[in-house]
Amino acid sequence: MRKLLACFAVLAAISLLSGCQGQKLPAGMPELVPFEITVTQDGKPLAEAAVELKSDASGYMVDGRTDELGKIKLKTNGQYEGIPKGEYIALVTKNVTTKSQYADVVPASDKEADEIAAKMKNEYVPTHCYVDKKFSNVKTSGLTVSVTGPGATTLDVGKAVDDIIIPKNTKPRP
Repeated sequence: MRKLLACFAVLAAISLLSGCQGQKLPAGMPELVPFEITVTQDGKPLAEAAVELKSDASGYMVDGRTDELGKIKLKTNGQYEGIPKGEYIALVTKNVTTKSQYADVVPASDKEADEIAAKMKNEYVPTHCYVDKKFSNVKTSGLTVSVTGPGATTLDVGKAVDDIIIPKNTKPRP
């Protein structure tokens, strides 16, 4: 049993040390290193936040979404585990669209379906933005990430907000 546990420990260590080396990368893509970001708001983990890292130097899209603990393991180009080394500006958003009042309605006829579709077209269904909008702009974010190798960092997006984004061509509900 001890030998089995020792073998497992060695295999786990090799796996961790190899980082993102096991995946086949496209020609010309730089080495990717494992990197984790934790996003907090008011010092608490922020779940379901979208994170995007921008870098003029890398030219690759690096992004992901936080889990319930506010953690995100970054992917490059949406599929490759890890991130190229470099300096990044982090953009963080958390937008939630209100559910349509007609979303669960099952029309009894084609005529009713058409009527519901017409009502939904002009329905006011706001989107709530829970992170200050400054964190979604490269010029105002102020959040930076320096990746020199495998690692982790925490980004805090300050106090919670609840700004409402009103879709164009809609009218508020009475």
